[in-house]
Amino acid sequence: MKILPLFLHDDGRILVPTARRIWDCLLEDRPPVNQLGSMPDQDVTETFSSLRPEAERQGQAAFDELHARHQQRLKREQDKGQYAFHVRRDALNRIGLPEVRQHRLRKLEEEQRAWEAELRKRERVLPELQPVTVLRVEAGDG
Repeated sequence: MKILPLFLHDDGRILVPTARRIWDCLLEDRPPVNQLGSMPDQDVTETFSSLRPEAERQGQAAFDELHARHQQRLKREQDKGQYAFHVRRDALNRIGLPEVRQHRLRKLEEEQRAWEAELRKRERVLPELQPVTVLRVEAGDG
């Protein structure tokens, strides 16, 4: 998960540094608020619709980075798993009666196929863009 703060000015400009500053203030301390209210659902939907293309553009790099790290993790897990199955197969080939050995090797193959299917399933990822919060910030009297 990655948080991507965006600030949409009333004139239509997207101010990323302002968004980061507001987000940092929200995380650090409770900002001074003179009046709390709620935005109508339609305004929230319109604001998110206006910000979505920019969020997708800026979020692409974050998604690419998260996806690359996920793929690296899966590759390490795949390498370790392949090695573990190889070691187990070698051990099974050295011990037991031929019929028992073949049975155990078949079971190991089934286990490996199930493990590989699960790994392939985890390779498929889709980006999801969800608003965490939508705020309207207005200048105060001070």
